[in-house]
Amino acid sequence: MSGKSFSIEYICKKIAKISKKKQNIVTDNKKVRKNDIPEIRCSYGRIKKIHDWKPKISIDCGLAKTYYKSLSKKDIVNRLGKK
Repeated sequence: MSGKSFSIEYICKKIAKISKKKQNIVTDNKKVRKNDIPEIRCSYGRIKKIHDWKPKISIDCGLAKTYYKSLSKKDIVNRLGKK
């Protein structure tokens, strides 16, 4: 188990870097509710135990793959819409 967690800010910054677009990430502390859980961490321990599975790619690689895949899908949709 990696024991790592990633903040929304971290993920937003990574996506901004991957997309090469400058983003202004703002946190509005007024919108954070007192009952909000500040950190949620999951574990793949159970699926590893049952199926001997573990992640093959890093969070950074997964974000990049997802970003570029979404671009190619948008491109296909745009091309189909123009016909």
